[in-house]
Amino acid sequence: MKRNLLIAGFMIFIFSVTLFAQDDLRQTLEGLSEDAARSYLSPISSAFGTDLNAGWFHRAPKPKMVGFTFEVGFVGMGAFFPDDSKSFTETGQFRFSEQEAIILLRNDPNTTDTWADLNAIEREVVSKITGEKFEVEISGATIIGDSKDYVKIKFPYQEFTDIGAPGNHPEIQEQTIELPVAGFKELADISYMPLMSTQFKIGTVLGTDATFRWLPKVKLKDDLGTFDFFGFGLQHNPAVYLPDVIPFDYSLAFYTQTMNIGSLFKTKTTSFGINASKQFGIRVFNVTPYAGFMYETAKMEVSYDYIVQLPGGVEPEVIPINFELKGENQTRLILGVNFMLLIFNLNADYNIGQYNSFSVGVHFAI
Repeated sequence: MKRNLLIAGFMIFIFSVTLFAQDDLRQTLEGLSEDAARSYLSPISSAFGTDLNAGWFHRAPKPKMVGFTFEVGFVGMGAFFPDDSKSFTETGQFRFSEQEAIILLRNDPNTTDTWADLNAIEREVVSKITGEKFEVEISGATIIGDSKDYVKIKFPYQEFTDIGAPGNHPEIQEQTIELPVAGFKELADISYMPLMSTQFKIGTVLGTDATFRWLPKVKLKDDLGTFDFFGFGLQHNPAVYLPDVIPFDYSLAFYTQTMNIGSLFKTKTTSFGINASKQFGIRVFNVTPYAGFMYETAKMEVSYDYIVQLPGGVEPEVIPINFELKGENQTRLILGVNFMLLIFNLNADYNIGQYNSFSVGVHFAI
């Protein structure tokens, strides 16, 4: 049974994370500058961090110096996306490709002109546009937005001086172009981010239980690298040293985990706080309401190559992009209930924070 639970949790977790390590997502990011990619990916960095910090506990440990608790199973988490996370408007820097520069030059999104169709002055203007970053307005769907809402770049009015000859100042009017980037099709219009993981818990020593999340390394698609994941945490009940005067169990808790999804995403989360529970019933048949208040952080490092198509048949410029996104959740209030049925723990809770979420768990317990 334990082996089957491990395999089930493993397969569901891998299915979830490989969604973010697909070739088409990498190719999408390759057409976005850092500022655009930050806004485009922001909702999943917060939701991913919220998920990973969820589902760690469903009761506080007993205040025992030495006892035996063992659980193995899996947890499912889901972070709800706020209504305003489907789209974005941002001011940032953007580097235009050859074709995008020609569209700006012609002021025609449907132009079929190429480098060969340009005269010498036009080629110099296109080279100027592709050779520098411009401060622009960027707007459109985030990764979870409408798959038909394309990211738009609002190019500001520009005058280029001394092009071709002194005193020659060609102008390009303010205009907006669309990138071939919209809500990611596998995530478009979803309301929450689901995730699952296996989980192990063992204790109790000096009022302390230890919890682990671990999955072996798995090779993803070709050239995407590997997926690996590990997390652990501790719950400590200070009542083990104190008089038994509080009519419920409580504990201080700390959890941390790291997860790498190929070479695209590297995530680290931490959370710490206090939780409490009260058991009603006998050992093998009981119900345990529980609650907690946690502080948390989540950081997602994003790495990819931004590819700019240069004019005149020159090899594309490959610009390594590496930046960090911080999850918006900083605190959460947790309210839940756990049911013990013979050798199974079944629990569910709701988490209230900047990103609200839920978690459910099924564990074999002795």
